[in-house]
Amino acid sequence: MNIHYLQHVPFEGLGRIDRWLEAGNHQLTGTQLYRNSPLPEVDDFDWLIVMGGPMGVEDETKYSWLKGEKEFIHQSIAACSNQGFLFDNRVLELQFHLETTPGIARALVNNCRDELDGSRYVQSEDEILADSKKFSRINQVMVNILNCLETHSAAKQ
Repeated sequence: MNIHYLQHVPFEGLGRIDRWLEAGNHQLTGTQLYRNSPLPEVDDFDWLIVMGGPMGVEDETKYSWLKGEKEFIHQSIAACSNQGFLFDNRVLELQFHLETTPGIARALVNNCRDELDGSRYVQSEDEILADSKKFSRINQVMVNILNCLETHSAAKQ
């Protein structure tokens, strides 16, 4: 399968997704938006992975690539207000980070500490980093989801 990912900051990579991709012998391409790398054609990939980052959807003046990325994603999927959705059996959107490893969590805290503002739905640094075993548990959930999607995609071909 041809899988493409969009990366917004250098410290937030694919995490545990990397090992799953290698194990499945998938072809991986990526766009590092923070480097203004070009986006592919939407027909060049089977699945699209959009990583998180510090930007909000209205931050187009701060992030020059954001408008083009939003147009690209719109071309790839239909907008949805859910916390997770699967579109056309090739785009999975989750509003949480099952790919996170302890290293990525530490990098996220180090690079986005100012966003840990203590508001109702924002975890503290201690909460984010407290239980290193949670990362292997959420990574396994992610692997299970990806395996299920891969099996479903293969069955359709």
